[in-house]
Amino acid sequence: MQATVNAALSGLAKTSSQPSREQIRDTLVAQGIAPEEVEISASTTPTGLAADAIQAGVRNREDCVMAYIRDGAVSSTVLPLLTNGLCFLGSDRG
Repeated sequence: MQATVNAALSGLAKTSSQPSREQIRDTLVAQGIAPEEVEISASTTPTGLAADAIQAGVRNREDCVMAYIRDGAVSSTVLPLLTNGLCFLGSDRG
């Protein structure tokens, strides 16, 4: 799953160095990942400015593939699910 997420988001980052939540979700879903398994951080700040970076979490059984996109570069790691079964804390998961 990590390789799939990396490849998909790296391809997206080549065309958009700071993609939006919608672009990330659409890209991951196009790779066959169920929309309900995708969590994405905000792509804008509360004041409407573009975020410096955006993170995406993809649930995969008991793990999350966590990807970080900044300035057209993608990095990722695999972390365990939180005890609530999600990848992100809080209620804003895109």
